[in-house]
Parts: sequence; C-alpha cells; structure tokens
Amino acid sequence: MKISYFSKNKFEIYQAPDLIEPFFLSKNFQKIDLNKINNPINKNIFTKLLNRFVYYYKFFKKVKLLFRSPKKNKIIIFDDLGNEISFILKKENYFLLNPRINSMKEVFLNYKILIFILFNIFKRNLKINYLIALINEIDPKLVITFIDNSQDFHKLSKYFDKKKDFLAVQNANRGDYSFLKEKQKKNVHIQKLFCLGEFDVEFFKRNFINNNPIVSGSLKNSIFFNKYKKEINEKIVFDICLIGKNIVKKGNTDLTYENSILPKSMILLNNLKKYLLNTNKSLVICCKNYGFKLEAEKYFYKKFFENIKISISTNAENISDDNYFNSYKNLVKSEVIIGLPSTLLREAFFYKKKILCFDYLNLDNHPFRSISLCNKSDYQSFDQKLNLLFKTNYEDYLKELNYPNNYVIGKMNTINEIKSFLEIN
Repeated sequence: MKISYFSKNKFEIYQAPDLIEPFFLSKNFQKIDLNKINNPINKNIFTKLLNRFVYYYKFFKKVKLLFRSPKKNKIIIFDDLGNEISFILKKENYFLLNPRINSMKEVFLNYKILIFILFNIFKRNLKINYLIALINEIDPKLVITFIDNSQDFHKLSKYFDKKKDFLAVQNANRGDYSFLKEKQKKNVHIQKLFCLGEFDVEFFKRNFINNNPIVSGSLKNSIFFNKYKKEINEKIVFDICLIGKNIVKKGNTDLTYENSILPKSMILLNNLKKYLLNTNKSLVICCKNYGFKLEAEKYFYKKFFENIKISISTNAENISDDNYFNSYKNLVKSEVIIGLPSTLLREAFFYKKKILCFDYLNLDNHPFRSISLCNKSDYQSFDQKLNLLFKTNYEDYLKELNYPNNYVIGKMNTINEIKSFLEIN
C-alpha cells in the first residue's frame, strides 16, 4: 500500500496510506506530489517564511497582553499538555506556564521582562528570552514538566542549572534520540529525569544524553492504576490488542525516523490481517490520534479490516475524562499485546501481559528482544512468533526474557515518587 500526502493550504501537510484518500478528498484536501514537497526552494524558503508569518500573525491576533508582573510561586508546571502534572498536584499551589505559541493565551509584560528581552535579543530567540524573564519574575523553587523532549525546556534547564531545580518526567519511549546528530544530543539538557525503566538509563548513557535519569515508572500508568485499581477487570475479552501508531500524521519529510513509522505500520497491519483471516482471533485496536485525524484512522481501519470483526478503541485528550484511559482498559482485557516500539507496549509489562514488538530493522532503541520481538518483516516469521506467544504461559515467557524487575517499566508508584521529590525540595 502506497503512502500519500494531503494538504488544504500547502503549508500543513498530512501523511497517510492511500486507502484514506476518499476521506481526505471529502474534507476538501488535495493530494500533493511528494517531489514538490521535497523541492528545496519550496521547503526551505517560501514555505518556511510564509508559515512563520502565519504563525506569528495568528499569535498576536489572539493573545492577551498583561502589563503587570505574574504572581510569585514555588512551583511552575511547564507545558502541561494533557494536564497530567496538574492532575496529580491539584492540592498544590502552582503556576501553569504554556510555552506553545499556537495555544498561548496571555503574555506578561513589565519593565524587567522587557529589559531582559532587549538586552539579550542577540543571544537567544524572542520566546526563550521571554520564558527566562518570566521564570525569573515568578521565582520558583521547581520547574516540572511531563514533556521531557521539549527543546524549550532543555534550553531553560541549561540556563537555570544550579540556580533553580528543573525536573522532567519521561512521557514516552525516546527511541528517536538515537537518530539525533551529535550536536543535537548535546542540546538535550535535563537537570533530573524521572524515567520509565532501567532500559532508559542504559539507553541515555549509550547515546550520551545529559539528563540524570532516575527510574520512577510511568506517570500515566500510575494515574490509571491508582484511579481504577478497584475496577480493573482482568477477564480476557480480546485475543490481540494492537497498539496503533499514528496512521495519519503530519508529513515531516526531514525526519528519517518519523517517516519510517508509517511504512513499518503497514507491513505489520498486512501481516496481522492475514493472521486474523487464518486464525479467527479477536482484535481490539487502540487508536492514538484525536479530532479529524482520529476520524481518518477509524475510516482506514474499517476499510482495511473489511469483513473482519474488530473493535476500535479511542481515547479522550484530557486526563479528567474517563475515556482518556481506554487504551489501558483494553490492554488489560487482552491476552497478547502487539505493535511497533511504543510506551504503551512497555507499560503492558506492568499488567503481566505477553508482548510482541514488531521491528524488522533491529533497532537498539527499545527494550524488546527474544520471544517479545519479531525482527523479520515476512508473514511466516510473524505467524510463528504470535503462535508461540499464544502457546507459552506467562511464567515461561518471563523466564525466556530474563529481564530485571524494573528494566522495561518501573513497577513503583510514580505519583508518590513525584510527591516525595516535592516534599524534599
């Protein structure tokens, strides 16, 4: 199946399997020629300049300017995109700092902030200067984020090193770090990182990532488990749970790692479809997208698995919505969890699930190996691996892997780890 590119305005481009083409055309998108996307003139000059202009025009049109100082606070929550940190710190007093231009609602401006920006205008970009000045005005003891791969956070962490405490909680598997160039790796700076598992400590060290990792488990999983542990029903409903990757995604034609995900997903899906037709196993698919991209994904899965009975699971965007955790609920109710390398695939270990990671490129940026890894793209290998998992009991599965206890995912209560850190600091 071919990969196609679609756009409404030639500035925001989406990448998707061509099976979704009717859906995009019905939404007034146009199919775009990949060669035109990769044209150096279009990509590096015209598109970037116009994107930048539209970006800032929309920003200044909607943002509210506050000509006063922000209130002092001991804690800043930086970029709380899914409200996970604010959810667990709801009893604390904190300042919520949103660094995203497209969703920033207000900008504080006073004499000190303006002077700092003007005096440092040639040292750093406007946004970073503003964020540094704003943090100085709020004067926190701790800046905490769940967006651990934020370049803005890395720059701020480096600037405030030994001046203010910066803590990042690992949000996701960071396999993309292995594709960074040496200069990009040096730009990753986190004073302290609460990471998912012991694998991450090894991985970051191997890739010379400066983030001082401490194994603390998964925050999302910890919130789910603490919230629903009395309601969790481990009765098996589905044979297979597929952890979906973004079938519809922005066309990042400069990112080799990102652009490899969709072709790998299609090979996995083709193998899985054939397996289901041969075995009549039940399947639940956990979607990852939201909004119109989610609509497109559901359209794709229904077309792709036509005449095969499947269940499609979707998640809410905000943690306060019970549907935010639907993927975890379906994971618990499934016997075997499969997918490309992902965080949720790792979190399945917490619930004593048999996992099959599909990675025929044999990358070393995830912890799966042996019986938990399908490292060939052909159907016969896929079929053999899945059949082996269904025949193997969980105790034998663990013996085969021989993982240390917290290697794939830390088993500790991440919420308590964060709260304990706050008490100490």
